[in-house]
Amino acid sequence: RDLAAFVMYSSAAGLMGSPGQGNYAAANAFLDALAVERRAEGLPALSLAWGFWEETTGLTANLTGADRDRIRRGGLQTITAERGMRMFDTATQHGEPVLLAAPMAPVRDGEVPALLRSLHRRATRRGTTADASAQWLAGLAPEEREGALMKVVRDTAAVVLGHADAGTIPVTAAFKDLGLDSLTAVELRNSLAKSTGLRLPATMVFDYPTPASLAARLDDLMNPRVSSTALLAELDRIEGMFDSVTFDEKQASLVKDRLSAALGKWQQISRSADVATVALANADAGEILDFIDREFGNPTI
Repeated sequence: RDLAAFVMYSSAAGLMGSPGQGNYAAANAFLDALAVERRAEGLPALSLAWGFWEETTGLTANLTGADRDRIRRGGLQTITAERGMRMFDTATQHGEPVLLAAPMAPVRDGEVPALLRSLHRRATRRGTTADASAQWLAGLAPEEREGALMKVVRDTAAVVLGHADAGTIPVTAAFKDLGLDSLTAVELRNSLAKSTGLRLPATMVFDYPTPASLAARLDDLMNPRVSSTALLAELDRIEGMFDSVTFDEKQASLVKDRLSAALGKWQQISRSADVATVALANADAGEILDFIDREFGNPTI
């Protein structure tokens, strides 16, 4: 006989994706497609893609507090049984074959799925905040930036891991010992990339597995080394000024002192490089590889 309604319970995972649940997302996407096909054939159909239920289910029983915090930072509110029934009543009167039943909330942190960005309200303009943070860090003196980056790393790790404050994040503790997994590692990387304005590899947190080592690496990236070509070009520019500039006796003495100090610093750097060259000439393969890791860091993907 003809059906008055044909309602399937799908999941938001089929529309938005769900880390670690690719098979589950695909199965629910099939239900959505079936609803569309039935409706095209003139048959009743509704696939209702539910979001994150407040009540623990078989799928959410193993979620940790950090997992739930991560989901909420993405903008998903939990669905109570009462609210779910109201949403069901509304959906059955709507007329579309596929509907997403996932309450959204304004968020301060986290990326909204691209599919929903035109629908989702922001609590703050995150991009503007991130740009200001990156500019502030870039403008700090080297000795100030190192400490500021350490604070940024610890504060961000505390948020990602669901800690009350950064005081629970020891600077020498391994991230994995603090509870960081592959999902939260990517979230930490994304947040740090926004705060610093740097492009960071997905393996960043695993390559530099403690807050101290990660902050030091970020500091290196924000203070890139000047190439020898750029240095020589700058020296050419300065030498070209000598023919046109005029000095009084005091200024001439100051310029001489500055040039002498710069030469002394360069000679010190050159001697250190010579020592390293001699050491490398006598090093075995293992020592050479260790040197490469120290100087250039691990390769990124």
